[in-house]
Amino acid sequence: MPKLLQWYKGRVCLIGDAAHGISPHIGQGASLALEDTIVIAELLKLNIGYTQAFQLFQTDRQPRVERVIRSAMKVGSTKTKTNPITVWFRDRLIVFFIKKLWVR
Repeated sequence: MPKLLQWYKGRVCLIGDAAHGISPHIGQGASLALEDTIVIAELLKLNIGYTQAFQLFQTDRQPRVERVIRSAMKVGSTKTKTNPITVWFRDRLIVFFIKKLWVR
């Protein structure tokens, strides 16, 4: 996913996958979006102005989001096998297991 340098512009602030898309390998996309909503709501309640609230939001959330994205990428990279022999075995075995599941 491309990385956005800024999650806000004017009176609009992106949250969740719109601001920081994440691969599904660790199932954290919805959790990050929920965390975002809590943080942005708390900042907006401070009545510091939306521009400052949005800046603080991104400054606060970005380190955690980037750690989770790195974790998802690490897990995802272990699921991708490019070795041709491994791919050959995987493709043959998956057909075997699918047939076993459907022949009950």
